[in-house]
Amino acid sequence: MFYYQGKSAKTNLNLVFKNVNQLIKKKSIIFILSDFFDKDYEHSLGTLARKHEIIPLVIQDPIELNFSNPSSLPVIVDLEDMETGQSYVHRLTNKSITDIDYFKSQYQRIFRKLGLEYAEINESSDHLKIIDRILRRHTSRH
Repeated sequence: MFYYQGKSAKTNLNLVFKNVNQLIKKKSIIFILSDFFDKDYEHSLGTLARKHEIIPLVIQDPIELNFSNPSSLPVIVDLEDMETGQSYVHRLTNKSITDIDYFKSQYQRIFRKLGLEYAEINESSDHLKIIDRILRRHTSRH
């Protein structure tokens, strides 16, 4: 079992994937838990996926799911940035939802291109059942 936590509080999936690729030499099954709200990580994830079995678990925020309906916008919410610890008031608008949709379509496209099976999870997901289902499919293919 290997756990990697970057030194910076900011998301940088590209750097994480490069570092993990250098650290883990033996072919492994790697679960990646992230919201994948980042850019420019496709190449480094592809390099990692050529060497290892990658299973992305996309963390979804219930707030983002509940307010994805544009008719419920704008909405004012008090948020805390988990990466920086800063609290701020945020106004969810159609642009906020467009950003969420952009990152979602981006990770879906990347995972499809790399042939990665992924799962979207949230706080009410049965994480163990999801992981068990994915692992059973992996073992039946290999």
